[in-house]
Amino acid sequence: MMNNEQSMLKDALERLLTDMCTADVVDAAEAGHWPADLWQSLTEMGFTLAGISEQAGGTGGDIADSLLVIREAARFAAPLPLAEHFLAARLLEESSQTVTRSVMTVASGDFSLDDQGRLRGHADHVAFARWAEEIVLVATRDDQQFVCRVEASDVEIVPGTNLAGEPLDAIDVDLVLPDVSFAKAQAESTRRLFVMGAALRSLMMAGALESILQMSVKYAMERSQFGRPISKFQAIQHQLAA
Repeated sequence: MMNNEQSMLKDALERLLTDMCTADVVDAAEAGHWPADLWQSLTEMGFTLAGISEQAGGTGGDIADSLLVIREAARFAAPLPLAEHFLAARLLEESSQTVTRSVMTVASGDFSLDDQGRLRGHADHVAFARWAEEIVLVATRDDQQFVCRVEASDVEIVPGTNLAGEPLDAIDVDLVLPDVSFAKAQAESTRRLFVMGAALRSLMMAGALESILQMSVKYAMERSQFGRPISKFQAIQHQLAA
């Protein structure tokens, strides 16, 4: 159940996405064009950092607000790294680092950080890396883990795509980070990153399935066969219920 604030948040987000996340925008993104206007509007309204504390640079609220934004965006097939951005912000917040308004994504790979702050490593399947401004990752030094933030322009990015046509890139990192760009991570940050990522992916799938159901019901009510809408046929009703 949503509270009143979340209902208002959902209504505002739905209006924005209806107006700005059109089929043309999604098609253009799949063709390689970053939907900057859509991201800017979401950022200005505080949606991209919902659920991140104000002390850390977010817009406040709790994790339920973040989940609502990510699910609704998935319902509209928004071609944006909202889930990855949230994961990056959570890692930074948990390591007592400040979140900025930069477009962020997360990378999971084999990264090491030496005593001089030199970060090396490689990761595959980094969502939206080519469109990100910052990439947040977890690196190891001895037996400790560190949350590191790197400028996307400072890493080598090899473009790729997934089956949905979304950017899924590979990155290679070899640079020296200033002290302000990394901090000690909480325990088992890599494992928690995987678990949170899996949960968010499931949430996005639920949002997409909700949209598919709505479109299917609408089509069944509009499409007529044998003189009546196909939604009147019991077999169709059973399929929609399933």
